[in-house]
Amino acid sequence: MSEDPLISEMHVDEVTYPGKGVGRIDGLVTFVPGALKGEQVRVKEVHRHKRHRAASLVEVLESSPNRITPSCPLASSCPGCRYQHTTYAHELEMKSEQFTSMLKRMAGLEAPNVNAVVSSPREQGYRNKIVLHSTLVDDVLKVGYVGEDNKSIIVLDEGCPLAVDPINETLLKLHADGLLRLRENEPLTLRYTETDGVVHWRGEGEVKVPWLTEKWRFGDLWVPRRSFFQINRDVGNVLVDRVVDLISAIAPEMVVDLYCGVGVFALAAAEMGVRNVLGIDNNAEAIKAAQHNAQLMAQSDTTFIDVSARKATRDALGPLDRDTGLLIVDPPRSGLHAEVCAEICELGPGHLIYISCGPDTLCRDLKALTAAGYALDSTQIFDMFPRTPHFEVLTHLVRTD
Repeated sequence: MSEDPLISEMHVDEVTYPGKGVGRIDGLVTFVPGALKGEQVRVKEVHRHKRHRAASLVEVLESSPNRITPSCPLASSCPGCRYQHTTYAHELEMKSEQFTSMLKRMAGLEAPNVNAVVSSPREQGYRNKIVLHSTLVDDVLKVGYVGEDNKSIIVLDEGCPLAVDPINETLLKLHADGLLRLRENEPLTLRYTETDGVVHWRGEGEVKVPWLTEKWRFGDLWVPRRSFFQINRDVGNVLVDRVVDLISAIAPEMVVDLYCGVGVFALAAAEMGVRNVLGIDNNAEAIKAAQHNAQLMAQSDTTFIDVSARKATRDALGPLDRDTGLLIVDPPRSGLHAEVCAEICELGPGHLIYISCGPDTLCRDLKALTAAGYALDSTQIFDMFPRTPHFEVLTHLVRTD
């Protein structure tokens, strides 16, 4: 046993969201990244809080049968890939257990109906966008991801295994040709589409292709380079297919799509025959793209407006019928704003589809929604971000009051 008083042994009882092993040392809950359930580990205290301790993994004394050697040499230092040290099958099991536990603990659902996880066809090589930051190493400019401390840079000399091959090829070429030309701490964004190839820009600078083309179920979509779009195209397409299935089963007379972005779900509803569709987002570039996409698809009756969800929710929900209306929300990781959630609870339609990349904030909102008369019809993980602790969730709620 080490003489360092900060180093202790611990049994790992579970792996909690977002990707940290949990155990107890002298009765104090201890969180340690890189540990797996059932393992006996040696950890070093990093920080002690009143009710828990943060620690780093020093040594695995008794390993889990699910432990593997990470394929990325940066796995132990890069905070992005929390699950490089286990099999993908086990990663999916952990994410499913974490989400089910959160639904019970945070949303107050005793027996949630959770469908089987939708896995990604590719465990690596799926990211169509990465954002790197620059740093000087021995007077040489390098780029990489921000470290766990939010200060250091994890340098990517060989690219990122999660990124699609064209992005890594472009990054290596930029290095080799000396074309990075970044200032220290300046971000570098690389984004790939099948149509446009790899587009890259530094900081907020302009690029030759300010609008990109993404292919999806109903044809081509125009997407401003700064606008959000799913980074895992394969899983994103399956998610759209599932939303289309729900729209078909619900057969709504009107659909409101809050946080609509470039219009994916609103346009899908229009293509499914819904005549009254409204998309809302406060990103002017995204709304301009959504309007253009509607023109490309000859959806002249689909309306998109540039306004915040907080300002638009009450007026938008008013026309939605309690039985045949459908509200689709796809908020940022922070979830629904409290005012928006309250108005949905008060005025909400018969059906609500909630797409979330933050299961913790989703569960917070589900607690309020179910208390207001919504029942959970189904919820399902879409593993949009393999090898990381994050995942997407699609939830369908039905009004019962």
